[in-house]
Amino acid sequence: LGSKVDIDFILDSQDQRKQVEVKVDDNNNKRSLQYIYYDGEDVGGSV
Repeated sequence: LGSKVDIDFILDSQDQRKQVEVKVDDNNNKRSLQYIYYDGEDVGGSV
C-alpha cells in the first residue's frame, strides 16, 4: 500500500454540539471528546 495520510474534517456548528467522552485506548484508559450527531441529521463542513 502507499504512505499514510491524515485528513482533518471541520464540521459546521461544532461549538454548539453536545459532546460525549469516549474511551480510545484500553491499555492507558485514554479518552477523547466526540461530538454527538443523530440519525437523519444533516452534516456539513469542509475537508
